[in-house]
Amino acid sequence: MRVTASPAMGDVDNDGRLEVIVDLGGWDSPDVVCAINGEDGSILWQNTEDVSSDFGVTPVLGDVNGDGEIEAVFYSSLTGYLYVLSASNGTLLNKKYVRKAWFNSEYGGLSLGDINGDGDMEIFLLISDYWEDLSMVYTFEGSDLSVLWVFTMDEDRRNHMDLNTRLAVSDIDGDGLLEVVAFTADYYIYAINAEDGSLLWRIDLAEIAAPKEIYRENSTITESTDVIVGDFNFDGIKEVITATTDNFNLYVLCLSGLNGSLLWYRILPDIKAVTGMAVADLDNDGLFEVVLATWTNWYCVLNLEDGSLLWYNYIGRDYGRYILTSTPSIGDVDGDEYLEIIINPFVIDEKNGSILAFLGYYTTWTSAVVADVDGDGKIEVIAMGGNESGNYLYCFDFPDAGFRVYWEAASGDFSFHRTNSLEFVDPDMDFLSTYTENVVGTNPYSSDTDRDGFSDYEELLVYHTDPNTYNLRWYHYALFVLIGLVPTVLIIIKRRRKGI
Repeated sequence: MRVTASPAMGDVDNDGRLEVIVDLGGWDSPDVVCAINGEDGSILWQNTEDVSSDFGVTPVLGDVNGDGEIEAVFYSSLTGYLYVLSASNGTLLNKKYVRKAWFNSEYGGLSLGDINGDGDMEIFLLISDYWEDLSMVYTFEGSDLSVLWVFTMDEDRRNHMDLNTRLAVSDIDGDGLLEVVAFTADYYIYAINAEDGSLLWRIDLAEIAAPKEIYRENSTITESTDVIVGDFNFDGIKEVITATTDNFNLYVLCLSGLNGSLLWYRILPDIKAVTGMAVADLDNDGLFEVVLATWTNWYCVLNLEDGSLLWYNYIGRDYGRYILTSTPSIGDVDGDEYLEIIINPFVIDEKNGSILAFLGYYTTWTSAVVADVDGDGKIEVIAMGGNESGNYLYCFDFPDAGFRVYWEAASGDFSFHRTNSLEFVDPDMDFLSTYTENVVGTNPYSSDTDRDGFSDYEELLVYHTDPNTYNLRWYHYALFVLIGLVPTVLIIIKRRRKGI
């Protein structure tokens, strides 16, 4: 039984603990959307009537109607409907017919963002129709699902795109407004102004200005997947990271968010389509790396400042006929204060790519999410899997795990909105994610919450002090000593003047 839906996490019932929202349906079984209590796996609610799909659907979570509660948003390419369910009790709040799209992404092309700053989330949906070579980006008002704008890609391109594509939502040009970045089935990357659907820029990846080896003579791009946005080189300008293949090599591209110009590229020979990417500082050098998982079972890490290869590795037949089909998550699974890579069903060492744990022999096309679901201060790994008897949600406990989570696959981001953007994952760029900062109580928008001159990251992982409590530096103590000596010095001076 094939499972294609990935879980999402959020405190949907306001009890201070995380729940898991998941569709336990699959390719050949009915949809069962449910909320599961993270601490013990008991069912909070389930809905078996309102959502229908071919492969199971992956939710994105957020307050889309401004009621102060979390909703779960789904899109089904089978029915063509966009669904909004109450995440607290599973009731259907709203649905809207958009269009059917065979082989469209069930999880990648759906995201949330606040366009106008009113606190209500708008819904972004990318539909890439495999058979019609059609790509469209829709934006809906979250409160009533009315259409705000539709961006249609009308190019008649060379052949079908074989893989699903994703959105990223971020302010990529620094104008204070959100843009939507979409890698679509017509081989373009589009940057679209989210407020009105106008085009900021577009880049034809088949004709990009680069050395001739991108791409082979007479070849065409056949597959595309992920796109990630962030200021990865700390120059104040967002970059767009994406990857594609021509069925011979894998091409990883870094584009300027301002205009889409090529900043660097990396060719990985004989490695094909990427199934997902994740970003983190894996080697604790103060710089970002990107993790790529591929359909051909290679996975690798590149330095994001220049695209240089840090390491690569391969999943062999020792683990059966697995195909890496999930997006990586990043978290400290073994408690060594470094961030490990979770590509369902494997936990991978961040230093060299060796496999630290194998989560089990089950069929999965889904991504794992990572969080502390039982309140013990240590993260767990939550993953979907299936076998001949049905689909299952697994929670794996790692006794030595740390508390840090950085990049979340699919819907696991603690901000719930699946933006594929560093702007929301780590807004203060201190290598502590929004999830982690919420856990430890620091300000995700300030790299030094207590303003003591030590960054939150340094206090947590270098000095092991409380980042919420002002810590004195050596010169503070020296100043106190000097201040304390002033009266004594003045007395000595006065006595000497009097000849005492």
